[in-house]
Amino acid sequence: MPNHDGLGTLLIDCFGVGEQTARRLDKLGLKTVKDFLFFYPRSYEDRRRLPKINQLEDDKVFSILGYFSNFTSQKVGKKVLIKGKLKDATGSIACVWFNQAYLKSVLKEGVFLYLKGKVERNSFTNERQLIVQETERLDGDISKNPDFNQLLPVYPLVAGLYQSKMRELSRHLLESYSQHLFDFFDGSIRKELQLMPLHEAILNVHFPKTHQLYTQARERLVFNECFFVQFPYMMHHHRRQTKLRVSPWGIKGDFLSAYLDQLPYELTSAQKQTFRDICKDLSSGFVLNRLIQGDVGSGKTDIAILSMIVAIQAGYKVAFLVPTEVLAQQHTLKLQERLSFLSIPVYLLKGKLSKKEKAIVLEACQSDQPLVVVGTHALIQETVQIKQLGLQIIDEQHRFGVMQRLHLQRHNSILHSLYLTATPIPRSLMLSCYGDLDKSIMNELPGGRRPIKTYFVKLNKKEQVFQFCHHEITAGRQVFVIYPLVEDSEKIDLESAISAYEELQSNYPSLSIGLIHGRMKPAEKDEVMQRFKAKEFIMLVSTTVIEVGIDVPNASTIVIMHAERFGLSQLHQLRGRVGRGNLESSCFLVSNAKSEESKQRINAMLETTDGFKLAELDLKLRGPGDMLGYRQSGESIFDLTNLIHDEPILLKARQLASTILTNDPELLQDRHSNIKEQLSLSSAPFAGNKRLN
Repeated sequence: MPNHDGLGTLLIDCFGVGEQTARRLDKLGLKTVKDFLFFYPRSYEDRRRLPKINQLEDDKVFSILGYFSNFTSQKVGKKVLIKGKLKDATGSIACVWFNQAYLKSVLKEGVFLYLKGKVERNSFTNERQLIVQETERLDGDISKNPDFNQLLPVYPLVAGLYQSKMRELSRHLLESYSQHLFDFFDGSIRKELQLMPLHEAILNVHFPKTHQLYTQARERLVFNECFFVQFPYMMHHHRRQTKLRVSPWGIKGDFLSAYLDQLPYELTSAQKQTFRDICKDLSSGFVLNRLIQGDVGSGKTDIAILSMIVAIQAGYKVAFLVPTEVLAQQHTLKLQERLSFLSIPVYLLKGKLSKKEKAIVLEACQSDQPLVVVGTHALIQETVQIKQLGLQIIDEQHRFGVMQRLHLQRHNSILHSLYLTATPIPRSLMLSCYGDLDKSIMNELPGGRRPIKTYFVKLNKKEQVFQFCHHEITAGRQVFVIYPLVEDSEKIDLESAISAYEELQSNYPSLSIGLIHGRMKPAEKDEVMQRFKAKEFIMLVSTTVIEVGIDVPNASTIVIMHAERFGLSQLHQLRGRVGRGNLESSCFLVSNAKSEESKQRINAMLETTDGFKLAELDLKLRGPGDMLGYRQSGESIFDLTNLIHDEPILLKARQLASTILTNDPELLQDRHSNIKEQLSLSSAPFAGNKRLN
């Protein structure tokens, strides 16, 4: 992006920012003036009507003003305990500072302080006291202090960086640079949509003068986020539908019929409709770009195989991308078994192959023979070239991140793409982040499947659960036991997979028990899974390495220990490891859940097996970043937007994007010039920054 009147100025070159402060700001991802202007407060502090000391209530957090006295300091172990009193015209209150020794130079007799903390009762004296969280010394005329009688921003911080410094810098940058912000939307667009000008929105989101101005500012900035997240995907879809033509694929029925005839079951109506959608796309002359949402156990693998057969018969190769090596191995074995009678070669490409093994796979990828290659992230390395690649299938595509799914398309502009997910995607998230995809929903389970019964069990009752497991094993069935940790940790009081495995072996010496976790070598994990599928192990102790794709129809029970440590989508995926045959199946959530959010997740699992309902709740609890994997990668797709409450703004932004693509798809009109600049369309057809900087 160009430097608009200094917005690209480095913060270290700004007044009042030294090297130390610059380093701390850098830890927050703030390098330039523009970074800071679009770095929004996480909350606000209302200093317009502060309570008096006689108005304070127990067990609540308050901000108060008063004069300090009665300073004492003592060491408690390695920590420092400071005590004192704060007085105003209505009374006084005892104040306590834990481990804040640096305040000794601030807490002088008679100084005027602003304190924020929680009011509690001393357990020995029953005296009311303020456990201080924030301390600010106020000198001079308070009526002239810029931090009073207004709403103040509260910014995310790092060690050594204080709110007072952030507010001082924020005021300086807003005063010096906010008027230079170029507005993404022309005045006529803002007027039509009743949007606040960008520079006013930035001023009022940092230092709102009224609640109404803050609401208008936030709506404008949320609109920005919703538009610039959606527009690149919608543009990509528009171009594909209007410009990118390919040779239609013929759909030959002989291999398809042969595959369907050997299945021991009939496809569900949802599977049949989804495959009809795919065939229609492939024979349309446009590039297939379809997302299949199929709840756990709905039969997505059959659809993937049928699509592979169509590609092979059309003379193309297929790349099947999956998130883990365990899953890649499982899919490879399943595909080799299912496709062997059609003589379709299936190769596996993963990180831990010998040079010789890898060379064989890469040579096959460069041959003229149609084939299927299954792989992990190893498939999307720059060194991997697949000749005549016609179809990519990405399983659990959200595990790769939104941008990674476009990797192979960059090298193969006419590549057909099929995306599979067993994590149902809420409507608002689908609209915002998957606007370039056609969608098919598979919401039926194959015939004969029984619903999984889910139970909550307190941790101290876990032995009863294992007695139930022993009964199931005696009946010839198999059991999963899931733990959140691989090994015991001094920092977290949780059982681990390894210690539980050892304990279960000791308690049930007659049972053959397997152990699998992420720290094992791929060959070791593969061996354990094969032995479990072959019923050599009748109980498998595991971490979430078996979260997706593992198909063992004889497994009837899954026990999820410390269930409060897992996200809702994770719990739903784990539960889906059982109930894959015609056996009555059970899921036990073993937990001492205490937080309200943990209880909500567990109750939701007890109430429904509907993945779409669970996905909506998961979005409310976790936000889009966690659901899409951005938290792990350090990226953020939304800074202000709440997709549950802001869906009307999302739809408003979507309507603008649709109108622009209909009337001015190349953004040639003057009123769209700033949108084009923000998207950097001239350098890349699919470029839109997640953050507006």
